[in-house]
Amino acid sequence: KNMYQNLIDKVFSNLKKKYKEQEISSANWYLTIFAKVDKINVVGTPKLVDNRMVVPIEIKWDRGDIEEYWLNTVTQFLTRELEPYGNPYFKII
Repeated sequence: KNMYQNLIDKVFSNLKKKYKEQEISSANWYLTIFAKVDKINVVGTPKLVDNRMVVPIEIKWDRGDIEEYWLNTVTQFLTRELEPYGNPYFKII
């Protein structure tokens, strides 16, 4: 596994634990989106482009219908959480 896959797995695992322990409310609405994510996979080699690490990912969802803002929420969350690791940009493949 590459570094980004390990980091994503750790962040996602921690978020799933948080989801199980908390009730969904307006303060943590994003948990409803992450509850629908089954797995996030890095599907290629991250590459440095304009001082950002572009990380190709695939998101596997528990449910069939996917809203555009779910994708944006997931990638923005990952970008914020993993910013210290090369200022990543997550490109959904």
